[in-house]
Amino acid sequence: MALPRLAELAFALLSTDCIAAQGAEATWLGALGRLADDCAASLAPAARGREAAVQALISAWLADPPAPDRALYALAARDGLSLPETLATALACAAELVPMAARSLIWLQHPVGGARPTLGLLASLCERLGEVHALALLAEGPARRSGLVQLEPEERPLCERSVRTPLPLVMALAGYAGRFDGVGDAEGVLPMLPDSTLAAARNQASGLREDGALSGLREDGALVLVLRSAVPGEVRAAALAVAAASGRRPAF
Repeated sequence: MALPRLAELAFALLSTDCIAAQGAEATWLGALGRLADDCAASLAPAARGREAAVQALISAWLADPPAPDRALYALAARDGLSLPETLATALACAAELVPMAARSLIWLQHPVGGARPTLGLLASLCERLGEVHALALLAEGPARRSGLVQLEPEERPLCERSVRTPLPLVMALAGYAGRFDGVGDAEGVLPMLPDSTLAAARNQASGLREDGALSGLREDGALVLVLRSAVPGEVRAAALAVAAASGRRPAF
């Protein structure tokens, strides 16, 4: 049986006390709970009870996530995200793209919360998973500092704030382009570059490794290559050549 996505595992744990008679949201949550139970019976037969089942499945997710969550997993590994931050991102993305997820969050958080997960809900969820410092990790961790999650509105107490992931990041984690306003790619016709310039681009691209073996590595870990040209189209073409040779996409 395929491992559920991380957001589905979170909802499965939140569904523990739901009964179908409570409405469509409870029915949807209950189905995810049963899915987690069935999956745990196959992958972690020693787990007893919903909490143990979800904990076992999250451990399995941390070892080998399902295909739809691999981008989130890679991001969490690269940025050193804690489990509360990763769960917050998963639920925030689900709230944007899965209508029943948004409806269920409204239902679960009534009358305080809205369609996005509150920090109070996440703290309660994480406490059941043995993570007792979720509020501090969400307030001070790399996810908030990098802008992956935003805590809104600022005038509310921390536990009552909602977690939002910017839409371009939501789309990127879902496998789409993830375009920010004002940022474009290599659209339009760019000038042809001579072979010598293309060779130089390939040479520069070979140095854009993430192992730190590059003189352009900044203190914050960013790799920097400065391109100069009197012709905007030419420098964009050169940037595109470097990006293509290094397996990346340009963003102008």
